[in-house]
Amino acid sequence: MRRLLPHLLALSVAAAAGCKDTPSLGPAPAASMAPVPEPAGLVAEVMIPKPGQTWARLRTLVGGPAAMLPQSFGMGAAMLLGLSPKVAELIDAEVPAVGAVTSDGKVELAVLAIHVRDGQKVIDDMTAGPQAKHLARVDAVSKVTLIEPKPGETSLNASMGVTGNFLLLAYAPDALLKVGPYAARTVSTRAMPPEDVVVVSRREALGGPVRARVRGWWSEAKKTLEEADQRDRERHGGAAPTFADPKAAVAKADQTFTSLFALLGDLSEARVALTVDDAGAHVASRVVPGSKDGPASIEIGALTVGDARPLAELPEEVSLAMLSRDSQELRKRGADDQLVAIDNLFQGKLGDDDKKRVRALLDTWSQGRGDWIGVGASFYGERRVFGRVAVADAKLFDQSVKGTVELLKVPAFREPLKHWLGELKLAPAAELDGGAGTVIKVVRTPPAPAKKPDPSKDKSNKLHRTGTEKQEPQRFDVAWSISDATASFVMSDSGRDSLRDLAKARDGGLGADPEIKRALEAVKGDAAFVLLVLPMRTIAGLMMARVPKEPPPPAPIVLSLGRKGSDGYLQIDASTLAVRELAKIRSVQ
Repeated sequence: MRRLLPHLLALSVAAAAGCKDTPSLGPAPAASMAPVPEPAGLVAEVMIPKPGQTWARLRTLVGGPAAMLPQSFGMGAAMLLGLSPKVAELIDAEVPAVGAVTSDGKVELAVLAIHVRDGQKVIDDMTAGPQAKHLARVDAVSKVTLIEPKPGETSLNASMGVTGNFLLLAYAPDALLKVGPYAARTVSTRAMPPEDVVVVSRREALGGPVRARVRGWWSEAKKTLEEADQRDRERHGGAAPTFADPKAAVAKADQTFTSLFALLGDLSEARVALTVDDAGAHVASRVVPGSKDGPASIEIGALTVGDARPLAELPEEVSLAMLSRDSQELRKRGADDQLVAIDNLFQGKLGDDDKKRVRALLDTWSQGRGDWIGVGASFYGERRVFGRVAVADAKLFDQSVKGTVELLKVPAFREPLKHWLGELKLAPAAELDGGAGTVIKVVRTPPAPAKKPDPSKDKSNKLHRTGTEKQEPQRFDVAWSISDATASFVMSDSGRDSLRDLAKARDGGLGADPEIKRALEAVKGDAAFVLLVLPMRTIAGLMMARVPKEPPPPAPIVLSLGRKGSDGYLQIDASTLAVRELAKIRSVQ
């Protein structure tokens, strides 16, 4: 669906494909507009209830270059599609525009149908008279009138046709004939939703062509990954990688996709809606389980949900933050999978004693922590990491943190990490003065820069650590404290100062900013996962050589995933300023 939606939204303002030259067969006969059955491989239906209003809202939202586009939907569509002003005047922006998408598992066909006041006048304007650059050809089966360029004339910006009073737009003529009638004659009869753009996929599509398409994509991607891994092993004499075996990662991904295929087959509906208002753009997707005890219901019902308050209580300097919720039962069940993942990451170098130690640590962690964890990173000014986690058992939680640090001293962990992260020297855990918490001081010596080998001596084209250039050590603290069933943790130059700043943020952190507060409060109490991004501050902190004294506006983007009743949902809310800034970045790429 991620791939299909951009196609359909693009069709609402422009398309990019040409048509083949064909002779004219005369004017179009009157076409019946009675509803028709679903085309084979129907994936989704698209509805734009008020295209004129949506065009105006999007134009205002994006600002900048979009302000150069015509104010009316008709003129905008005509300009982008290469149509005359006469056709633009015939486009009816107050009547819903509709669309449909089909797939045979390999190729998608998408059509958008825009209502016009008089379909025959559109045909005449484009094909009649000696100056006309196009021909009209009526398809005998679908009764769609195809509008095609005359021999020697430039192709249109989209494949176009007319049926009744609908102008059909597609990437290919086949879509006009196979999908166009269904969009214009059937989807147009649906009850229109309140949102600006809605895409709906139903059970037959989700368990049929959608699942087949995703399965085909993963099959190709898996094959590519496995072939790349095999080539890499052959360059190294058949040896497996010393760290993070791709074969194990692909196997784990294969299990994930197998579960996804089962979920797709158990959904009765998936819906994606775009709403644009003064606050910004909002994309809300929702999936409805098809049975009460199927895999979709089980997966959605197992989600632990709540609000986004822990993110609001992070320091105001944070520009990227994440909140995750899960239950102790899920953490306990996931310990086995995590142990396998860790063993695969370190290429089976963990001995039996090491595995027992890791498993005990995972069990202690799952029992010691509570149902949520929130983490934020600051890239603006001093780079620091802040976090809070709910604590179920303070003693076990403290043991799990100290145990994790001790694991870094085990050779099976230390040596691979040294190659990739550099040498880590960790001081023993010490109490901060006044019982403010616990701190571990870390000195990290980065690995030598990677360089490409001499091609005449090494054909692998792989980066190698030279080990000859001295690297300056980096010093930082990892500190934590536990109070009131919540643990606070930081990673920064000064653990004491950062813990103090994190404590102060409860009364004046991210949530003190009105825009961020509104964005986080919109999550309500139904989120299992929340991602907060302040793109302008993140980009400034990561890319500017000198960070301005005053931080840029927050311009929040919030992604949340969770459960509403028995349905699963994924929502993205982007502020107006965030959309405009991202559009500017996109326009200069």
